[in-house]
Amino acid sequence: MDIFELSNRFDVKLNSFSSSADTKTNENLYNIKLDEYEKSLLLTEAQNTIFKAIYLSGSEADESSRKALSKLLRVTKCDQLSVNQTNLDNSKRFKLPLDVGFINQENVRVLSIGTYLSNRFIPVVPIKHDEYNRDYKNPFRIKLDNEAYRIESQYSSGDTVEVISKYNIEYWIRYYKIPNPIILEYLGSVEIGGKNSPQEIEFNDIILEEILNKAVELAVNRIGASNRQSEAQ
Repeated sequence: MDIFELSNRFDVKLNSFSSSADTKTNENLYNIKLDEYEKSLLLTEAQNTIFKAIYLSGSEADESSRKALSKLLRVTKCDQLSVNQTNLDNSKRFKLPLDVGFINQENVRVLSIGTYLSNRFIPVVPIKHDEYNRDYKNPFRIKLDNEAYRIESQYSSGDTVEVISKYNIEYWIRYYKIPNPIILEYLGSVEIGGKNSPQEIEFNDIILEEILNKAVELAVNRIGASNRQSEAQ
């Protein structure tokens, strides 16, 4: 489904949906007209909602979910920052890609020589800052010989992570990127998700149908709410 078909199908569904809502609720929703920018906003919001729902429903366990998200899957090594403002020993900070949506696997590759783990990957264990501070001297809970720890803290930045490891390491993640915004035409100086022109659509037609339905639902609900607010005034 290309952007022209997507736009036309949006209009058809919107008029069908609004006519049905008008009949059931007596609201003045008939023959709603939205421009391409407004439709792009609604489609992108709906896409992000569907993306989150698919991932949270179990993207790895379900074959249909894996297929739906396959174009969004990325594996990358994160850049280590040269400055790391922290008071924790063996702490290292890494910069996440700007397009990270959900991280579903993380590991570190040991670069230190003189250890049997050299050039091998070891798991990363998420741990709260307070919990690590409480247990870091307990070898039964904190196993720095064969694990690394990602610190979860209210002070953590959204675009960086703090990893504790006794080794010199690389931090690798397997993640689903944020989908490209759905933009139906060139927007000029206006942007959606940092973009102002049509992007590759990264979901198949089955998921696009769900996105269309959700976008139309958002449009009808918001226009209906706006009409009710105007009538109340």
